[in-house]
Amino acid sequence: MQDRPETQDHLSIQERLNFIGIDDTVKEKLQELQPDLADKLPEILHNFYEHIVSFPALAELFRDESHIEMAKGAQNAHWNSILTGEYGPEYLNGIQRIGLAHHKLNLEPRWYVGGYAIIFQGLIDAVLSRADIGDETRRELSSSIRALALATMLDMELAISVYIDEGKKERTRMRETLASEFRENVTGTIEMLNVSVGDISKVAADIRAAMEQGCKNCEEVADAASSASGSVSAIAAAVEEMSQSVKEINHSSNNTDNLVKESLDRVRNADQTIASLSEAADKIGDFVSMIGDIASQTNLLALNATIEAARAGEAGKGFAVVASEVKQLATQSARATEDITRQIAEIQEKTKHAVDAIASIKTTIASINETSAAVAAATEEQTAVTNEIARNAELASSQTHEVSGQVGRILEASQNVSERSEFLDRTARDLEERNQQMREATEYFLQRMQTG
Repeated sequence: MQDRPETQDHLSIQERLNFIGIDDTVKEKLQELQPDLADKLPEILHNFYEHIVSFPALAELFRDESHIEMAKGAQNAHWNSILTGEYGPEYLNGIQRIGLAHHKLNLEPRWYVGGYAIIFQGLIDAVLSRADIGDETRRELSSSIRALALATMLDMELAISVYIDEGKKERTRMRETLASEFRENVTGTIEMLNVSVGDISKVAADIRAAMEQGCKNCEEVADAASSASGSVSAIAAAVEEMSQSVKEINHSSNNTDNLVKESLDRVRNADQTIASLSEAADKIGDFVSMIGDIASQTNLLALNATIEAARAGEAGKGFAVVASEVKQLATQSARATEDITRQIAEIQEKTKHAVDAIASIKTTIASINETSAAVAAATEEQTAVTNEIARNAELASSQTHEVSGQVGRILEASQNVSERSEFLDRTARDLEERNQQMREATEYFLQRMQTG
């Protein structure tokens, strides 16, 4: 930032005035000279600019004739300000503008100081023209003053040039040293930044690859969890159906048990009935045997009666007829008794078979009863197992749903991390680009420093 004129305060200016020797007397003298010198300034400045444009290095500082005229106007105002003897803010602002313009033009001290020597010579001639002396004396004084002024100005210009050149050399050395250190530090920093950017890019790529694999695994887990959830739901439904089936089996088993008990009771009753039937058949057999005996005796009596009737002759014919009928009845009774005996035997045989069958049925029913009891116990145990399976299936279903939800959240978080890794990758690429821009800017800055 350039210093404003106000920074050159009164004390600083006054110190300069005191050192040079510009006091009130000098200021009054300048003010006395100002009217006459102001009339001479246009001619002095005209000669001055004609002289400097004869040097190519200075002529190229002006665009055209109007640019020269503008410079003349600024110089005229500045020298009139000097001749007032008032070195306040207005004068200092003018000095600031002139110094900045010459700095911008990179005007070397030899041209700057030499220009002052030319204008100074013109001002001396203007002052001498006011003196009441002869022309020869005036020319002699002008030549002497000009020689001293030129020699003084040359010496001042050379000293200032040496001072400035040495300062430039020192600044150049400092710039080279600083540039070298700066290059070394910045190059190292850039290289480290390049490595860091590469690491960031690699980490971003690794994160992205890991997240892609993680997302893939999570999707597989989600699919598996969804499939497991469906399977568990199917299992739960199947277990529910099995539970209902077990309940029905249990109910049927209870009914079977009741039927077995009822059948066993009926078999016992049938066994008793058949036993009674067997006893009745035995009694009938006894009666039939008795009837057979009676029929045999009756037949024998009828035979005897027939024989006795034959012996009786006519008197025994009626008795013979009765005896014959009794014999027929006895014969029929004997045949009927034989049929009954045979049927009773068959009844007894079948009753025996029935008894054996009922005994076998009793054994089978007893076995069925034991099996039914075992089935009932197994059914109760199966009911407890299916209830536990159903409870675990419901819990597993709930957990698989929770897993699905967690996997969904993991997928969402993975997607977020993936997006952030992509952002990190983009940031790394942007850093790499900016790092290259910084490298180029640094090289340009170092070149400018080295070239001054």
